[in-house]
Amino acid sequence: MGNFGVFPGSHRAIARAVDAAGGTEAAASILCAQDGCSATEHVNMLMPFAELAPPQPLLAAAGAIYLAHYQTCHFVQPNAVGTESRVAVYFRVTAPGRPDSDQRTRIDALDTKGLFCELPGLAGLPE
Repeated sequence: MGNFGVFPGSHRAIARAVDAAGGTEAAASILCAQDGCSATEHVNMLMPFAELAPPQPLLAAAGAIYLAHYQTCHFVQPNAVGTESRVAVYFRVTAPGRPDSDQRTRIDALDTKGLFCELPGLAGLPE
């Protein structure tokens, strides 16, 4: 009834762009600048979308689940079949034992060293 779209590998491309920007603090200043630009525009300043792999729809049947790294660039595609509402539930996964006092988004998760700090079991997967 519509698709969740992703830019494959964008989570790794953003991590490499953070490294190239000079690290997490420099990247955060780009991403959080109060300059009237949208979040999408800030990400594009850090890591130009034109350099990403082409977007791909994830075709999921009703009731199916998929996992996406939270740093993956994603979008919703129009409901192409029918008029019924689609319902999606998002869960943010955090590493076991993470203190409740930690910030919602860990700045150290943005670069290539920390990319999988919240998902340590996935760190060894190939690109």
